[in-house]
Amino acid sequence: RGSTSRAPTSCQRPLRPGLLRNSFRTTTELLGLERILLERSASNPVINTMINGGLFFVGILFSLAGACMLALSMVMQRYALSYASENNKVPLFGIELPRMLVWFFGLMAYGIGCTLYVISLLFAPLILMGSVFTTLLIWNMIFARWLLKEPLTIPKIACSSIILAGVCLVVIATPTGIPVDFSPNDVVDLLSRPAGATYVAVLFTLVLCSVVAIMIYERTYPTNVQTKPSPQNSELPLPIETKTSSTCTTDKWASPTAESPSPPPNAENDIENTAAVERDGNTKAAAAGAAVATVAVSTATAPAWLDNFMGFLYPGSLGMDEGICSLTMKATISMLANCEGDDCSMWIVWVAALFWIVTSFATLWWLKTVFGRYEVTKALPVEYGAVNIASMCSGLLFFREHRYLKSWQLSVVLSGLGVILIGLAVGRLDPPDDKAASNDVEMVADIGPSQQVIAAPSTDTKEAKP
Repeated sequence: RGSTSRAPTSCQRPLRPGLLRNSFRTTTELLGLERILLERSASNPVINTMINGGLFFVGILFSLAGACMLALSMVMQRYALSYASENNKVPLFGIELPRMLVWFFGLMAYGIGCTLYVISLLFAPLILMGSVFTTLLIWNMIFARWLLKEPLTIPKIACSSIILAGVCLVVIATPTGIPVDFSPNDVVDLLSRPAGATYVAVLFTLVLCSVVAIMIYERTYPTNVQTKPSPQNSELPLPIETKTSSTCTTDKWASPTAESPSPPPNAENDIENTAAVERDGNTKAAAAGAAVATVAVSTATAPAWLDNFMGFLYPGSLGMDEGICSLTMKATISMLANCEGDDCSMWIVWVAALFWIVTSFATLWWLKTVFGRYEVTKALPVEYGAVNIASMCSGLLFFREHRYLKSWQLSVVLSGLGVILIGLAVGRLDPPDDKAASNDVEMVADIGPSQQVIAAPSTDTKEAKP
């Protein structure tokens, strides 16, 4: 390796002995391939392009696999928690398994998906990987059809087709050879640039302001959810008309705290039934009904315009948080892969890793807050639209990937981003499946998945009267 005196040409990027690539370098040295690859790639640009293109394709495969596993995780966990079963068993691949075991399989798939996406960032630029990862919505549609038996509606199919077209535009226009290796000193230089520092400051400011706004909104318009059944009443049967879904508001897209001009249709009958039970002296049954009732209404109602605005802010802020997570994750992994000696303990490595961990745990709180208030069908496209925009801006503005794009390539990439956003907007047009929503499980903060109660099918109260 030391005998090669040839200076690297413009088409040859010097290899850096990073922690994650030592095994690859050792293997190539033992096989005597490293010198051959360096000499031939320096003398023949075609070979160098083929090598970079191969790594480019590997990154796309890892990103697609990560999106697939993450979508499978989301659907599998929802399937495990929402499947109605008397023996607490859930069928999977023709085998009945415990509910929590299937849920744990979904959690493992989530970890595998995140790992695959992290690996993909080592092979391809962020502007490409962020767009390819948006195919998660397509995988989600496929797995939801398979496990949850959700219908394939026209908006879903149109959304998937448009997103796929946008991803293809980004893949076609993104050239090979964009640097994906950054040492700690490189990241410090990127952060020291006015454009890079301004972008990071604006992104963090938007996220922090969103957190404050969400906390104020949650405090002003809290959502009351069911409480854990008391031990003395847990063995009593669940009354049929004790579950009030969050979809009882006038606008089926609205959150549980949106204004409702009229009470739910069965509210008056429920009050009459409760009064009749108390008059009959059956106070034990009334107490049991109050203990296990699922209520998703609020003590205060928000104006419609404010609720609609927060319907964008909640999932949008979640997407921006995931954008920060992707930025710090790529920086951390790249620095660990390309540092040596004291460079691996530079302050930028620790700071990037810290923000990666913090934003990852913050995502858990955001997921519970966002999808506990708004419909998944409506919130998910906004979330991944924000993720895609943040990833694209991180690649172009922070990592300066725009320097390696020609004018027409940059135009096509931005056009592909616009097409993806249009596809996400089309996905919001798909109404929620009321039948599927009525059989779903409402997760509660102080109740574990194994203790969730699936309400009996709703019947007409008038028919139930003697």
